[in-house]
Amino acid sequence: MESWMSHLYAVDPTAARAECDLRGTDLDPQDYGGIKELEDFDRVAMNMIYEGLLHVVNPDPSGMDMYQHMSHIKDPGLTMGEFRRALWPILNELMLHARSRTDDLGLERRGLISVRAGLAFQRAFEDVMPDIGIGYIIQTRNEKTSKPTSFLDKMGYYDGMHAILVDPMLATGGSMEDMVNAAAARGAERITVITAFTTVQGLVRIGLNPNVDLMITPPLEAGLASLGEDQNNYIKGTQLLYPFLGDAGDRYFGAVHEHVELGEPTVIGRPYSPAERSARAALVMKGLVLPPEPQPVEVK
Repeated sequence: MESWMSHLYAVDPTAARAECDLRGTDLDPQDYGGIKELEDFDRVAMNMIYEGLLHVVNPDPSGMDMYQHMSHIKDPGLTMGEFRRALWPILNELMLHARSRTDDLGLERRGLISVRAGLAFQRAFEDVMPDIGIGYIIQTRNEKTSKPTSFLDKMGYYDGMHAILVDPMLATGGSMEDMVNAAAARGAERITVITAFTTVQGLVRIGLNPNVDLMITPPLEAGLASLGEDQNNYIKGTQLLYPFLGDAGDRYFGAVHEHVELGEPTVIGRPYSPAERSARAALVMKGLVLPPEPQPVEVK
């Protein structure tokens, strides 16, 4: 690995990249500044470090080896509780770096979390920046096209504020770019992006967005892997033993089976008629003792 790449990667990504096809030439060039080759993505990312746009968190002075944490957490044998406990120190360390790099800017900070996976950052916000306000945006992704959809938000406004956007995974960058543009549209003066599992492809896409002022991430993953139509855009790590993370949201909160046919629900209990509701409300208003509830019956 060339010496300059050690600022981006904890270990040489060449071996991990050779094991499967990593996406580059097949990405939409309009989203990635016309860049196609992985080496060119790396060079652009390195320039972002020189420009102060990108901060890659390496092992901290207390001795926490970020790379070891990133390797351990990819173990597919971890239980949900073990995965959560492995993720917390990573997110806390990233949040500490975000606080130190935004403390002296004189702007009120407000977080923005992508629901569902981004909720893992909630604890880090509360621990490191306990007084920060937080907005939420619910996003989902078409697993075949990888295009994000934002369909509900509780963001609030960011007028004149420093928006701190968080999401554990930065794969193609599409979902995060939607968040960036939404925060800018709500008036954010500065935008910092924090991600825990980051591909160079997604990083470059976000770094090219003029609304972004700073990106904070652990050492980068090997890249964005294409494993077929049903497993598109998996993040491939530089770790050879456990290279793939999987879906961070599923591993932290449990898998969601979106396409299970549930059939018609069974109604339990006897629905009240409007007249019965009015009668009960009148009794409550008069302070009378209510009659016993009708015994529930199953209605099929």
